[in-house]
Amino acid sequence: MQKSEKKYPLVLIAGPSGSGKTTLIKSIVDKDCRFCKCIATTTRDKRPGEIEGKDYFFTDKASFLRMQDKGELMEPIEYANNFYSHTKAFINKSIEENKIPILDATIDWYRKTKNLNEFNIVDIFIKPSSMDVLKERLSKRGSQSSAETNKRLEIAKKEIANSKEFSYVVVNDDLEKAVQEILDIIK
Repeated sequence: MQKSEKKYPLVLIAGPSGSGKTTLIKSIVDKDCRFCKCIATTTRDKRPGEIEGKDYFFTDKASFLRMQDKGELMEPIEYANNFYSHTKAFINKSIEENKIPILDATIDWYRKTKNLNEFNIVDIFIKPSSMDVLKERLSKRGSQSSAETNKRLEIAKKEIANSKEFSYVVVNDDLEKAVQEILDIIK
């Protein structure tokens, strides 16, 4: 990032797997043209239905590490044996286009980026209305085993316990209500 006196807005949306982060971000970007989804780069395998450049930028670990060595990535993290980050170029391009980047972030990534000086970071944790609802959402995906779902639920309990680290917590029990609550926070 270029050093500047101006602090650019950067919206971080975090929460457990299945909390609705992706759906909320898509709805916000569709509803308000000031925002753009900041697409992460990852070394994980592409899932069925995912589209390169829309869902993620997929790359191999060697290429990711080269990007990291060149300083092209913003605070890369390792999660579930894969690397994730956002490219500085993508975020800078969003800012140059007068868009507010909105990112799907893990709690670890939030912790690494929350004090970046060049941004006015708005950090929002998305919480499911209950663990039963979260379990139902994860089970409906059909892309993971029962054991994987249970593992994600255990991780979710820890993430929800850490939600107090965030400036804002939004319960996602109604999509339109949650979208409006996030937009109200960002204003």
